[in-house]
Amino acid sequence: MPSNKTLVFVIIITAILVSCDADKQVEELPDVFFSSPAKFSTFTVDETMIIKININDTKGLVDHLVLFMNDVEITNLNSSPFEYVHDLKGTTPGTYKLKATAIGNNGAESSNEISIYVNSALEVFTDSRDGNVYRYVTIGNQIWMAENLAWLPSVNPSSESSLSLPMYYVSGYEGNDVSEAKAHSSYSLYGVNYNWEAAIDCCPDGWSLPSDTDWRKLEEFVDNDKGPFNRTLAYPEPDISYYEGMGYHMRHTSGWGNIKGLNSYSFSALPGGGVPSINYTGNRCYGCTNEGSSEWWSSSVGSEKPITRGMPDGFPENFSTASEGKEIGLTVRCIKVQ
Repeated sequence: MPSNKTLVFVIIITAILVSCDADKQVEELPDVFFSSPAKFSTFTVDETMIIKININDTKGLVDHLVLFMNDVEITNLNSSPFEYVHDLKGTTPGTYKLKATAIGNNGAESSNEISIYVNSALEVFTDSRDGNVYRYVTIGNQIWMAENLAWLPSVNPSSESSLSLPMYYVSGYEGNDVSEAKAHSSYSLYGVNYNWEAAIDCCPDGWSLPSDTDWRKLEEFVDNDKGPFNRTLAYPEPDISYYEGMGYHMRHTSGWGNIKGLNSYSFSALPGGGVPSINYTGNRCYGCTNEGSSEWWSSSVGSEKPITRGMPDGFPENFSTASEGKEIGLTVRCIKVQ
């Protein structure tokens, strides 16, 4: 029969082991996930990178979060939501490892890491008509604007539309004052929405509205470089099809809600939506933000209407060919004349 001293010793050891197990259970942290950017996203050194970390810390175990870029600490975040905007200015182009490490109240750690690409700064040009400065990018053997055109000689409310007269819109603005329209947040984010009559002549000297053939060359390059992507007839109508998954490579890394973009070519598409005619009865998502849509004109007319390209609401992971009525207000990406 064991002595009293032996029993006391066993009880103490058991209590210590139970306590250690309890501490381990308390210190076990939830997993760390990158909400933004997506792994293998592409940035340029003249951009900022929005970093968002998701930790399902329902028990309040996380004390703080540390962000590293190539093992060098870039910030320390002490409260949820864990979000940080990192300026890439001065960063050497190359491949980088982003690491997020959650530190628990008792010193435990939980980490995750992804790789991203940083490219050289994009070249720019100035539109002599209004002084707007645009970034542009070479994709294959084409040179594209890396943002939507923002030339605004006049502005119309969405209640005004025309098939034959040029019309200019800023999403969300309903007046006729150009200065007020340019001060609207949609103008700086998404540029101007043009009806087709305005779009065909809106690009500055040396640039043009891309034809359907220009858009197809872009798609073929991306398909060969990052695909192949399955091209599907979307509806039993002419001029409508889409490349499944190609949109991921054309979308900006931020601005699309929970659907991540890789921005593989710095094309930097944002969900600028569009402005419908007052008589428009379609079901597209114009004027959407976050998980919305993006659609650009081409200079080509299909079987009935002008042909467009974009990432429609509900399917922003795809890159779609569609057609729209000439009175609709859509955004424009100019292509350099070569």
